[in-house]
Amino acid sequence: MKKFKLNLKTPEKTVFSDDVNSVSVSTVKGRMTILAGHVDLTGNIIFSDVVVKKDGEEKEYYVRNGIVFIDKKEDEVSILCLSIKEKNEINCLDIEKYLDIINQLIEKEKGSDEHQYRYLDNERIGLIKKLSELKKN
Repeated sequence: MKKFKLNLKTPEKTVFSDDVNSVSVSTVKGRMTILAGHVDLTGNIIFSDVVVKKDGEEKEYYVRNGIVFIDKKEDEVSILCLSIKEKNEINCLDIEKYLDIINQLIEKEKGSDEHQYRYLDNERIGLIKKLSELKKN
């Protein structure tokens, strides 16, 4: 299977940078799996697991507040986020703390900036979904 370059970065560091077979991520528009040669695309990430597949092996990360940028010309995908943790580093407490912050911000934004309110509400929904998934496992 053809490979492409994947970069997972935070403002502080590059967490992962290598050639991979595929990467799956959820954006505000839904879940997508990216393969080599994917069309140019940019998507917003609220909170998502990122599944990286390379040579039959799989690695999973959790990312928060970022974007995915697909560059077909360079055959490169960059996921730029405020936070990236490996699956074994994430726990329900991390998500619950972030959910508390989002709920406080939602209360503060009610009746003011409609766009920001919708963004925060989508963030809240994504966190509740991920928290529910983690509690099942």
